Amino acid sequence: MNAMTAQRLKLIIDEVDRHLELLNYEEEKLKSEPLNENSLRDYDKLILLDAFIFRFIKVQSTIGEKLFPHFYEFLTEKPYTEVAFIDTLKTL
Repeated sequence: MNAMTAQRLKLIIDEVDRHLELLNYEEEKLKSEPLNENSLRDYDKLILLDAFIFRFIKVQSTIGEKLFPHFYEFLTEKPYTEVAFIDTLKTL
């Protein structure tokens, strides 16, 4: 693996780790009180739910759009743009 690829993968993994860290923090805060109908009327709880959903989407996007494609390139030494995402997943 060349140094540029290694550095790029490390940055992506660091990004995923940061999103997961924040996602876990938000999850713990949400677990402190059960969610119910009144939760959706509580502005602070709603903001926390929005943050949790946003962070989950960021984790998914970073893994699917950055980590998997670049890891595919590392494994195959082929550009990920030459294959469909399903083929990337099959390789991984």
